[in-house]
Amino acid sequence: MNHLNGKIRVLAGALILFVVWQFGYKNYLYKNQSESGLDWRLNRSLGEQAAFWFNMTGFEARVYANSTAPHIVSLNHNRVISIDTPCNGIPMMFLYAAFILVYPGSWRRKTWFVLGGLVFLHLLNLSRIIGLSYLSYYAPGLFEFNHKFLFQIVVYSVTISIWLFYILYGSDEKIRIREGIHEFFSLKVFNRITQII
Repeated sequence: MNHLNGKIRVLAGALILFVVWQFGYKNYLYKNQSESGLDWRLNRSLGEQAAFWFNMTGFEARVYANSTAPHIVSLNHNRVISIDTPCNGIPMMFLYAAFILVYPGSWRRKTWFVLGGLVFLHLLNLSRIIGLSYLSYYAPGLFEFNHKFLFQIVVYSVTISIWLFYILYGSDEKIRIREGIHEFFSLKVFNRITQII
């Protein structure tokens, strides 16, 4: 029964954070696209960080705005990428942090996993933007596939891997889960399965 209460608590916490996120993101962050808004500043910052990377590696890069996109990165005077609100990683970072916060564990470990994971996810997203910029510059025909599929799969896979790492090494249930995994992959389970077959 205690295990069931823990699952209900995690699901209830996730539901509450999801509702708060939907309300806050749709009604404040997404609509507040002015220069003082968090989304706008993060988009601009990602563009400037990518431009810094390209300038350090021999390109002439800059971030500029036009009437349709406020955060465009150009390489050698060619527009390569526009960083818009969904591309800044805020939704993924929120989901990552929310999962860690609602899952059982000490607040000290949660703080380290959330902060470290957010920095890691930001760097991963920056790498994604840089990689997509290279693709747009050198192989524009590959851009759409990689933008819509490959890089999404990579980002979600890494995020899920960090969650699993937290569950296995940072949460209160780490010992029970590790023992279950060890037993599952041990020869005892394999022997039981072969006996049944």
